[in-house]
Amino acid sequence: MIKLVNILKEIGEGTKTYSWRFNEEDEDGNLYYSFQTEKNYYDVGVADLEDGMYDLSFNAVGKDEDIDLDTNEGVPLRVLSTVMEIAKDFIKRKDPEIVIFRPIKTKEADREDDQIRFKLYGAYLKKNVPSNYNLMTFGDSYRII
Repeated sequence: MIKLVNILKEIGEGTKTYSWRFNEEDEDGNLYYSFQTEKNYYDVGVADLEDGMYDLSFNAVGKDEDIDLDTNEGVPLRVLSTVMEIAKDFIKRKDPEIVIFRPIKTKEADREDDQIRFKLYGAYLKKNVPSNYNLMTFGDSYRII
């Protein structure tokens, strides 16, 4: 019940975003963004998989070290709304055919949390994806097409 209460509280923060920035596009067509929450720095990468298909991923990194951190800091929709704004910026820059997004941690112990997060993020993505794109589910990922 506490998890559900926390999720419901977070829904109200779904329209807030953190300040983010575009860092660079490398020679292979991969784009890099970043933002900072109260607790962590986040790196967002959009990898060019093949012509028109991209994979969007994000993770928290330590302030002094380049290590993955637990991203469950109680603001999942605020983090997601920031990632969605970054995705919209990416879409404006590249007009991709498909963007793959996996909102899960993939640790076996987090399987139940992953399913809750997956459904919650999916509902948010469906509501906020640009109007000329559709959201489809493929296993543990969403595809913005």
